[in-house]
Amino acid sequence: MSNDEHAWHYPKNKGLLYGIGQCLSKLVATLKNFSEQNQVYGIITDGEIWEFMLLKENTLILDDKNYHVSHVTDIIDRIEHIVQHFKKPA
Repeated sequence: MSNDEHAWHYPKNKGLLYGIGQCLSKLVATLKNFSEQNQVYGIITDGEIWEFMLLKENTLILDDKNYHVSHVTDIIDRIEHIVQHFKKPA
């Protein structure tokens, strides 16, 4: 994925903006602790809006959508996408 493939946006909710910083610090720490990985996903929510992000090497990619809790199937689909990415073949 490249930056060109995703629209960058910033949450209007300042709580989510603060959450992005906290989540990013955890993502960076995870990549340092698990050096065999080159990417890690993160999720933040304020209980209503959900944001998904990917830290790949040194690039933070924010999903181009905000997912509202009223569209719970979209949130579950996004989480399923992440789970499938890391699922090991049987």
